[in-house]
Amino acid sequence: MRTPIAIAVLVSFLASFALCASVLGAQAQGMGPANARAQQAAREAKDKPPKADEDAYKNALKSVPTPQNVDPWGNMRSGSSSSGH
Repeated sequence: MRTPIAIAVLVSFLASFALCASVLGAQAQGMGPANARAQQAAREAKDKPPKADEDAYKNALKSVPTPQNVDPWGNMRSGSSSSGH
């Protein structure tokens, strides 16, 4: 028969092993405190685009031609027909 002290040691060992395994899993997924500063810096960089990129975007929009009203079926219709069919 096992003594109560041996059972307590075994239970505490298993509990500490489970705790370490869960912490290591979170650390591997990038959720640990070591990665928190890098994640915060990435969020701040994502929220505010660089000025050069913003200027390039605005200049590119200026070079896009404005759309014109084009009727792709215009040559299929007769201009003198006003019957509505």
